[in-house]
Amino acid sequence: MSTRWEDLSVAERAARFAALDLDRTAAQARRAEAVASGKDRPTLRDRFAMAALAGWIVHDGVGVDSCGLVAKHCYRYADAMIAERADWQETGR
Repeated sequence: MSTRWEDLSVAERAARFAALDLDRTAAQARRAEAVASGKDRPTLRDRFAMAALAGWIVHDGVGVDSCGLVAKHCYRYADAMIAERADWQETGR
C-alpha cells in the first residue's frame, strides 16, 4: 500500500479516515474517563503555572521556538508561589 495520499484509492482513504476517527473517539473516551475519575484535575502548581503563562502571553507573547522555555519558567513561577504561600501560612505574613 502506498503512503502517498494522492496514490490511495477512495476506499483506502475512507479506511484511513475511519481509523483516525476511531483513534480520536478512543482518546476522547480516555480523556472523559480521566476527568470523571478526578485523575486529570489540575493541581495548585498547575493553576499557578497557567496564570503565569496567561500573563506571559499577554505581556510578551510566545514564539513557537520558545514555548518549552516559557513553560519551564511558568512552573518555576508556580514553585515560587507555592513556597511563598507556605511561608505566609507558617508566619501569617
